[in-house]
Amino acid sequence: MFNLADYMMTMVVPTITPGPNNIMSMSNASKLGIRKSLPFNFGVFVGSFIVSVLIAIFSKFLYGYIPSIAKAMKVFGFVYMLYLAYKTYFRSSSLDNSDTNSKFLSGVLLQFVNPKSILFGFTLITTKVTPFVSDPIFIVFLMVLRAGMSLFATLCWTVFGSLFRVLFTTHAKIVNGIMAILLIYCGFMMLLA
Repeated sequence: MFNLADYMMTMVVPTITPGPNNIMSMSNASKLGIRKSLPFNFGVFVGSFIVSVLIAIFSKFLYGYIPSIAKAMKVFGFVYMLYLAYKTYFRSSSLDNSDTNSKFLSGVLLQFVNPKSILFGFTLITTKVTPFVSDPIFIVFLMVLRAGMSLFATLCWTVFGSLFRVLFTTHAKIVNGIMAILLIYCGFMMLLA
C-alpha cells in the first residue's frame, strides 16, 4: 500500500544534502544573488520533473538494464562535474558578472547528467511508487512533489549562498576552490556509488 508520508520522508535527506544541484545553487547565489540565481533553481525543478516522469514511465524497462545505464551515467556525470568544477574555480570575483551556470537551461540539463538525482529517483519511484500506484494522474502529482522538493532544497542553498555573498566574494578564490573541490568530490562519489 502506498504511504505518502513515507514517500515524503524518503525524499527529504537525499534532496537537501550536498549534491550538484545544491552546490551550484549556493555557488550561483554567492556570485549573483538570489534573484539572478532563480532561473537555475526553476530549471532544476523542471528538469527534475521531466526526469522523474521519464523514470516513472520507463521504470520497469530500465530496471532490467540499470547496471549498464548506471555506468554510463556515472562516467558522463563525472565528466560534467569536472566541467562544472572548472567553471566554478575559474570564474571572476565580480558581483555583477553573469554566469552561464545560473541559467534555466543549465538547471534543466544538469538533471539529465546528475546520477545522484537519477539513481535516487529511480530507487524512490521503483520502490515507493510504481509497485503501489497505477493512477497516472496521481503518479504525475507525486513527480511534481519530488520536483518541488528539489526546488525547495536548491532555494535553501541559494539563500545560504546569498547570505554569505560578500564573504564569498571577498574570498572568491578560496570559496571557488572549495566549491570546485566539492563538485569533484560529488563526481567521485557518483563514480564509486
